[in-house]
Amino acid sequence: MEQTTTEAIVESKGGKRLKSGGKAPLIIVGAVLAVLLAAYIGLCAYAAGRDTFQPNRRINGIDVGGLTVDQAQETLETSLLSQEITLTDPDTGTQAVITVADLGYTADEFAGDARFWMDTDRQMGFFRKGWAYIAYATGRWSGGANWPDMDRAALRETVSRLSDELSREPLDGAWELADDALVFTKARDGRTLNADALEAALADVGTYSEAG
Repeated sequence: MEQTTTEAIVESKGGKRLKSGGKAPLIIVGAVLAVLLAAYIGLCAYAAGRDTFQPNRRINGIDVGGLTVDQAQETLETSLLSQEITLTDPDTGTQAVITVADLGYTADEFAGDARFWMDTDRQMGFFRKGWAYIAYATGRWSGGANWPDMDRAALRETVSRLSDELSREPLDGAWELADDALVFTKARDGRTLNADALEAALADVGTYSEAG
């Protein structure tokens, strides 16, 4: 039978059998993995050597990415207290907005927070720093939160104010004559805010605050 394959032709001429495949794919894969590993180690070294917070790093919901410790602390003290919290009644859709300061916090409660979180980040293992950098930069990991005990007296004042603003007496529908015009007052249901329940919910700030 006539040999027609490349392998047969080579053999007929006394040459060595040609082998397909070999170690080339393994070498390529190994080279790619080596490059990726070197790149990740470089990223870990870069992240470890930074004196600023990683991109998109948040503390108590405030973005401090790219800031030094001093800059981050100043940002926390000026921005955190004015951070808004929206309260929504699931039954009526009624909303009210308060700030972190309304919960009874002052800047003193957050003194030293930036240094604490920077030290926490630096205490990570070397190889974890690269992963943390990627997680922060891509928004997969926002950061941490620290909510000390709030001033309960100030919180109660806020709850009392909200109770006055959001509660209302029921109103019966009625017609009345005013300035030669007949005016109709639409009936409405009353609404009473459960002040104790609201205070308890607001006191547990960790359940609704931005942690990262």
